[in-house]
Amino acid sequence: MADRRLVASPYAKRILTMQRTPQPLHVLHIVEATLTGTRRHVTDLVLQATPAVQPTLIFSRVRADREFTNSLAAIQARGIPLVEVPMYRVFKPFQNFRAGLQICAHIARTRPHIVHTHGAIAGIIGRWAAHRARVPVIVHTPNAWPFLATGEWLLRSLYRGLERWTARWSDAIICVSDHERRLGLTYRIAPPERLILIPNGTDLTAIHGDRTAARTLLGLPSDALVFGSVTRFAPQKDPLGLISALQPLTARFPRFHLVMVGEGPLLAAATKFVTRHHVERQIHLTGFRTDATALLFGFDAFLLSSRYEGLAYGVLEAMAAGLPIITTAGGNEQAVRHGVNGLVVPVDDQVALQTAVTTLLQDHHLRQSFGQQSRVRVQQFTVDGMVGKTEALYRRLVEEKGLLLE
Repeated sequence: MADRRLVASPYAKRILTMQRTPQPLHVLHIVEATLTGTRRHVTDLVLQATPAVQPTLIFSRVRADREFTNSLAAIQARGIPLVEVPMYRVFKPFQNFRAGLQICAHIARTRPHIVHTHGAIAGIIGRWAAHRARVPVIVHTPNAWPFLATGEWLLRSLYRGLERWTARWSDAIICVSDHERRLGLTYRIAPPERLILIPNGTDLTAIHGDRTAARTLLGLPSDALVFGSVTRFAPQKDPLGLISALQPLTARFPRFHLVMVGEGPLLAAATKFVTRHHVERQIHLTGFRTDATALLFGFDAFLLSSRYEGLAYGVLEAMAAGLPIITTAGGNEQAVRHGVNGLVVPVDDQVALQTAVTTLLQDHHLRQSFGQQSRVRVQQFTVDGMVGKTEALYRRLVEEKGLLLE
């Protein structure tokens, strides 16, 4: 039976043409000005697309940071079509409704085979627009469920309801970790067959560096025990909790240094905390660095204290650099196995975090063993693998709709 989105649809004529002459799949990606992980995921799918896929990106500059702007420049340099549509994470229903109508109009003009939405607001607006325009295949990647981002019961309930509502129009929802998929099942977002596990991946060939050079960049001696994090200073990542938990270790371990690379709304508060406790000589907040990947090679271990995650790219990059990992429970457990290549601690448990860091500070051989296993395990998480699995999903969904013939 034909999909109801194809009946009396403006796609009907194009579908017949596709069946006679197979052509590259036109995939329209839609993303708000999201930060870090979601930005990276979309950029990889667009820039690493194979010749079988022809991507276009609808984006919003609202709250865009410098990395998002740099990604847009790289995409534009490749000649990939970019369309700007303002979308808002704050409660602006009229502006977001207008954004949905703009996306509908673009879809009507360009008729993509697939719409792939990313993130919370773009996922809601984009899937509504794609459904309204009768796009044959709709895919969504939450990159961490939005209802995890708030402690307010009403907002959590609203986001869960919106995710369930828009999931009805989704042919597939890509979960970047098994933890994320289990949450989707627990909260009844979509049936199991539509929650597809495709973990994030990183470009292993782009991660290289030298310990001596990295220590020089950091301005730290070769015998220092450097535990580092490349993160966003935002509530999700809980940087203040990490600094608070580890500040007492500076007195116990004079060689211990904590390096935190990144920027965000909590950076000023973190800086005040470090100054107030007079630990500037051992806790270093570098701010934004373009050489963050190179700095990884100056670390002895990598830390991430997120309250929730899909699957952090920072963890994958640290594993590629051969580092032992200490992370909080959740999506990062897809890559980090407790006692194999790192230590996993409960969320918001500063005592457990401090204990885990102390364990690795005192055991060089354990750090070395975990680091070796990180290099092995990260081979499962390549950008080519992620893109390949995603494009295979596109082809399967398109073929199930009868849009392409073998």
